[in-house]
Amino acid sequence: MFQLEISEDILNYISVQLSMPVGLINLYKSRRQTISEHQERIRKYLNLKRYKNKEEAELKAFLFEEACRLEQTSALLSRAEQFLKDKKILKPSEENLQRVIGTQRKEARLYIFKKSL
Repeated sequence: MFQLEISEDILNYISVQLSMPVGLINLYKSRRQTISEHQERIRKYLNLKRYKNKEEAELKAFLFEEACRLEQTSALLSRAEQFLKDKKILKPSEENLQRVIGTQRKEARLYIFKKSL
C-alpha cells in the first residue's frame, strides 16, 4: 500500500509556515487520490514527463552510446541522471536505473567485441 512519508521536523515546519494544524496534514497523507492529483499537477507545472516505455527507450539508446565509451557504472549513472534532467524526464527508481545501465553496458561490450572480430 502507498504511504506518504513525512519527516516530523518537516511536518512541524510546514505546519507553522502554513498556519495549519499538523492533524490536517496527517489527514492529507491518508488520501492517496489527492496526493496523486497533486503530483500530476506538479509534474505538469514543471513540464516533466513520466518515465514510461518511450522515455526508457531513449535512455537505453543514450546509455548504449555512452557505454561504448565509458566503462564505470558511476560515470554512466551520472550521465544518465544528466540526460533525464536535460530531457525533463522524472528519474525512475534507483533499482530500475541500475538495471538499465547494466543491460546497456552488457550490450555495448558485446557490440565492441563483435566489432573487433
